[in-house]
Amino acid sequence: MSVRSGVLAEFHTLVAADPGHPALELIDGDGRHLAYNRGELQEQVQDSAHQLYHQGFRSGEIVPIKLPHGIVLLRALLGCLELGAIPCLLPWLFAHAGSPGDIHKLDLQLDSLESNKLITTPGIKTSWEASPRRWQGRVIE
Repeated sequence: MSVRSGVLAEFHTLVAADPGHPALELIDGDGRHLAYNRGELQEQVQDSAHQLYHQGFRSGEIVPIKLPHGIVLLRALLGCLELGAIPCLLPWLFAHAGSPGDIHKLDLQLDSLESNKLITTPGIKTSWEASPRRWQGRVIE
């Protein structure tokens, strides 16, 4: 399977046909209206893929992602596909994110994925890096 197969191949075809066409509209957690055309979304996806690459992720590698549902999650997911990496979405529950029980469960999940990195939020990054396990410097926001 190539990097540009499936959904991403279709997306690139649509961008080439009409980059100015509306692609995504949503309301973020702060109530702000966000809108992206195909070209803008493609730039976001490519930027995300470059960031993932510079953070040490490679094509074919599992990328654990624990983010609130919104544009940041979508960018990370599509960036993984652009890179050729395998996105693995981990459950996000606002009430428990970063709690000791959540950290323990995610330790187990990441062990089962044999992953040594995690894409998440700054608050969870602080919780994990303060934990006694192996997270120092391996949580990426």
